[in-house]
Parts: sequence; structure tokens; C-alpha cells
Amino acid sequence: MCKQLFRSIYLLIITLLSYSCIANAAYLVTDLGLSGGTGDLNDQGVVVMTYNNEAYIWENGVLTNIGTLDGNKCEAFSINNSNTVVGIIYEEEIIPFRNGFVYQNGTMEYIDNDPLVENTALDINDGGIIVGWHRDASGYALGYYYDTTMHMMGTINNVDHGSYAMAINDNNRIAGLSYIADIGDPSDSEYHAFYYDISEGTMHDMGVLGTGLKSMANEINELNQIVGYSDTTVDGDIHAFFYENNVMIDLGTLDGGVSYGSGINDSGVVVGSSDGSAFIWEMSTGMIDLNDLLPANSGWELTGAGSINNSGQIFGAGWYEGELHRFLLTPTTIPEPLSIILLMCALFGYIRHRG
Repeated sequence: MCKQLFRSIYLLIITLLSYSCIANAAYLVTDLGLSGGTGDLNDQGVVVMTYNNEAYIWENGVLTNIGTLDGNKCEAFSINNSNTVVGIIYEEEIIPFRNGFVYQNGTMEYIDNDPLVENTALDINDGGIIVGWHRDASGYALGYYYDTTMHMMGTINNVDHGSYAMAINDNNRIAGLSYIADIGDPSDSEYHAFYYDISEGTMHDMGVLGTGLKSMANEINELNQIVGYSDTTVDGDIHAFFYENNVMIDLGTLDGGVSYGSGINDSGVVVGSSDGSAFIWEMSTGMIDLNDLLPANSGWELTGAGSINNSGQIFGAGWYEGELHRFLLTPTTIPEPLSIILLMCALFGYIRHRG
């Protein structure tokens, strides 16, 4: 009886030790097989992405081309939790003239097909409100939100230079960038990240890191936390930031160069790119190279992470077998080596007691 118990425990320990060999691998990698272009990820793990001027949805291993309008080039930017996609149609005859589109239940439509107005659709929330920018004959872009009607958002300081709405959450708070001075002003090339609440209709200047001149907000979560990037000095030195309660936090870099914040989930976990690698950042751990969290000999070199959902899945791009591919990272639950050692001690103590 004792020998049989010992043998069973021995096999269990060997199995756990084998499992611990991938204890440093926090993610499993799915090769999405397409390179280049924009894309996004929703909470169901459904991905939208662009390849060779066409937009695709990837779901459970199935890749679907969502088509285009009028035979023109198509670029997808965002997908919500109802699998509604927004992006841009490029007019072949008037490149770079762009029109925003929305795709839902197999149907693609223009948001505004005015031949004299250029616009983009960059994000959509679960309520179906779309944000982007709109440019008329004046040549200046203005951020907008669309809820069956297009609403212009103006600029910081009401300047004439332009703004761009990049992201919206389900609280109807929008994040983006706005120029801060009129054309001809000495600082007319400077722009700042902003947030804007639809309910109050006011654009708030989020400022910059350090002595920087420019900043940009890329994504916002349901806690109104915002991620993006900012100059840190007048010479540039771009760093990713995390913004909450009117405080902009410098996330630093992986190797002393630059970093860009691209995505954030509702746990405040940030992803982006730094010094040629994809990163993940949490308040408790700081910035970590995602390549260090892959299985050994995975064959991947992750260069950028664009989105992270509330299950912790990450969408991005990297090199695989010498080609640029899109990837989906899925977190794994892996026992820590210390837990295994403690389990071994307890099991051998039990054996000794029985003996």
C-alpha cells in the first residue's frame, strides 16, 4: 500500500516538475497569420485586423474578409463587444480621401458619404457611439462623435488648428489629441492629449510629461484611465503614459529609448511598444518585455502590442519564422516553483508519517 502510494506521489511530482519548466511562460501564442495594418480585440477574444488593404475578422480560428464599399481599399480600426467594426474606406480616385465605415451583421455602410467631406471612424463603444475625425474644405480636422448624428467636438482653447478623437468608453468619455494654439502662433505645432465627456461637452487638456511639447491619448477604459504617449523633453524623448485623476504617470522604457502606450483594460493593465519590443505594464510590476513571458523557443519576437481585453488577452504584431505576423496572446495559469516545492515537502512528510 505504502509503495503504491509512494509511486503515485512520485509520478505526480515528476508531472508537476515537468509543468514547472514553462513556469516563466505566462502566455500561449496564437499565430493569426496576417501582417501589417491596424487592428483591435474585444472581450470575447474576437480580433479585427487589416492586411493588404482589406479588413478581416478572426474568431475561434476562422478568418473572414468583411469586404469593402465601391471596390475601394479598406482599413479596420476597432471592434466592440457586439462584433461591430469601424474603420476607413480609401477612395481610389481621390487618394488620400477617406470615409469612415461601420460594419455590423454582414453589412457595411458609410458613416457620412459626402464627397466634399473627409472623415475617419477610429473607435466604437458598446453603445454604438463612434468617434474619429472629420475634415471639410477648410482643410482642418476636428474630432467628432457619431450617434446617428455627427457632433463636432472643437479643440483645446478653441483654436483653429484641429483635433482628433481616438477612443471612447462606455461612460461616453472620449480621448484623443488637440492642437493648443492657432495657426501662426509660435506653438502652433504643439498638441496635447485630451479627454471629453459627451454629457458636459467640454474638452480637458491632459498636459504632457516633463518639459515635453506634445502628447497623444490612444485608449481609455471603463474607469476613465487613459493611456498614450508624450514627449518628456523639448527634444522629444517619447514615453508611454498612464493617466488617472488628472495625473499623468511616466511608464518609462524597456531599454532607455522610447515607448508608446496603445491599449488598456479595465484592470488598468497597459500594453504597447518600447525599444523594438512589445511590453505589458501594471502599477505593481512596472514595464515588462512580453517576450520574457513566452514559452522558451517559441520562435516569436514580439515587437508591439496594440490591445488588451478584460480576460488579459493581447493582440499585436511580431516576427515569426522571418515574417511579420499578427498574434493573439492568451494568459495561462501556471504553478509557481515555490508552490511545487511546498507540495513536495508536504507529500514526503505525509509518507514519513505513514511509514
